[in-house]
Amino acid sequence: SAQQQTQHLFFSPILNPDCSTISQFPMSSAQANPASTEAQPFEFKGWSQDALKFLLKMNENSRFTRLPRFVNSKKFLSNEVQIPETMEEIKKFEIQWFFSAQDQKVEGITYFGSDVEGPPNCVHGGASAAVMDALMGTLAWECGMKAVTLNLNVNYRKFIPLSTPVRVEAHVDKIEGKKIYISTSLRSLDGSTTHVEGSGLWYDISDRI
Repeated sequence: SAQQQTQHLFFSPILNPDCSTISQFPMSSAQANPASTEAQPFEFKGWSQDALKFLLKMNENSRFTRLPRFVNSKKFLSNEVQIPETMEEIKKFEIQWFFSAQDQKVEGITYFGSDVEGPPNCVHGGASAAVMDALMGTLAWECGMKAVTLNLNVNYRKFIPLSTPVRVEAHVDKIEGKKIYISTSLRSLDGSTTHVEGSGLWYDISDRI
């Protein structure tokens, strides 16, 4: 359900020995000119005004539930467990996502830090693909499936500049038995530029764990 916060098999901070769900899985994003931290409910407080405006609008949308900040046990998809205070401290990723059970969708913002550079001053394609994989996996698990990736397709449209928050979205296309088909995209914050599009096939392994 939208209220139930589940964990992901390959993107979790700390998995129980039996790979069962646990209660938290943090993440968040940003850019220059951080907004006032007094009124915002997000764990990372260094969001830009534009990013914060988007996130607050999502947070007020009754169709969506805010997901907690994601921390990866190997610090690949996140920073240190200690939450950074500014965007300059973000070396890898900061993420804030929301889940809609009604729409079978995850939407939010991802910020790419300086350590994920590929082409000069641009995000590495593998980094954006990793985020898309985590995004779709989050959706599959929030939809009640303990799912793993069977197939991942990524189409690169335009470079993502480093140190930039991007709008991310994943939605369920269809569910066939234990298989869940998902589409995803990474776009500029205003939605005018598509950076990366993709799709994935996920498989529910609930009966194996």
